[in-house]
Amino acid sequence: MPLPPPVAALSSDNGCLIPPAPEEAPARVSRVPTPMQPPPPPPSRSLKRPRPDGQEQGRQARDELENRYELCEKLGEGTYGKVYRGMDKVTREPVAIKRMKINLEDEGCPSLAIREIALLRKIKSANVVSLLHVGRLGLPGGVVRSPGQIHVDRCSSSPWDSLTLVFELLTYDLRQFIKRNSIPSAPCLKYFIYQILRGVKACHDLRIMHRDIKPQNLLISQTTGRIKLADFGLARSYMHPTHRCTHEIVTLWYRAPEVIMGSLEYTYSIDVWSIGCVMAELFTGGSPLFPTDSEVETLFRIFRMLGTPTPETWPGIVETCPDYCELWPKWKEDRGLQTMQQRNSEIPDWLNELALSCLRVTPTARASVGGLMAHPWFKDVDDAWVAGEFFVCPGLHSDSQPIKDEAEPL
Repeated sequence: MPLPPPVAALSSDNGCLIPPAPEEAPARVSRVPTPMQPPPPPPSRSLKRPRPDGQEQGRQARDELENRYELCEKLGEGTYGKVYRGMDKVTREPVAIKRMKINLEDEGCPSLAIREIALLRKIKSANVVSLLHVGRLGLPGGVVRSPGQIHVDRCSSSPWDSLTLVFELLTYDLRQFIKRNSIPSAPCLKYFIYQILRGVKACHDLRIMHRDIKPQNLLISQTTGRIKLADFGLARSYMHPTHRCTHEIVTLWYRAPEVIMGSLEYTYSIDVWSIGCVMAELFTGGSPLFPTDSEVETLFRIFRMLGTPTPETWPGIVETCPDYCELWPKWKEDRGLQTMQQRNSEIPDWLNELALSCLRVTPTARASVGGLMAHPWFKDVDDAWVAGEFFVCPGLHSDSQPIKDEAEPL
């Protein structure tokens, strides 16, 4: 049956008839074929090997360290671990391997070890001992890192582990040298003292206080005579004059008076005091300047020689040195030069004065390391001479064996 014709629509505004809108023709579908898209590429396959887990990585690193270094014999033992003579299998050079026992469930890595590694990483000097490797040797889960970086992962079921530090090996030290030999010759004295100053200056230039300078921590190469400052376990960065530090530092015989009196606000001058004590010991062929067994006895020996400080001669001593006592005996005369002459009359006065410039009771009156190096005595010293490639100091022999040292108060 045919459909009826469309009916005109009525406008709602004026009542006029409005023809309906024509119907839209259906859209024509294009018959043109679309080009085919290429299939997506397959996911790329990484050529990198999967990263090993912590235990596997530790095993690989431990093997690397064990394959590089060989333990030979034990050289010594201390509070925090043992020191061994070792061999670098690659260079065939002897090394010192320091193994420190740590408890992963307690304090972990000792703070002294962390500080020593961090500071040695900063210092680059021919007169400072070189740290070659840091890692863990002989225990599961060891991870090797470059000097200054520490990583201890708990891959072992045991709470105990060992941190290993590998140093260049120098088995001879200044204490052994001056006990084995007579007083060094003038060229040898100059050679040794300048190297000591050079190593300490490298530390001070980086705002580092060594805090334990003594003959045992001044290692000597028996082939070249080069001296290297070692044992940075007590070293620390110097922040600012009011930064408080511990006074439990430095072997007593080489400890500055402000440290003995409990000062916590000392500076680089404590290292300068220790250098003066070492110089005085060199001048006499091994006789320490203040060989005592107690802090009070050490202070009184210092005051007898250099005079007792007072608030007038040392402004601020009462505030900065809590153990200072104004009732102590008052030795007023400075007998420093006289004492040095009595110890060895053959040492010229100007050389004694050089040592005494380090041994001022008031810290601010002491010379700086840079000032000591600028002394006219060292005017003919250059780096090639200090390198020790052609200088031979009498008394250094490659076949010298370490000798037993007498006990020193800590």
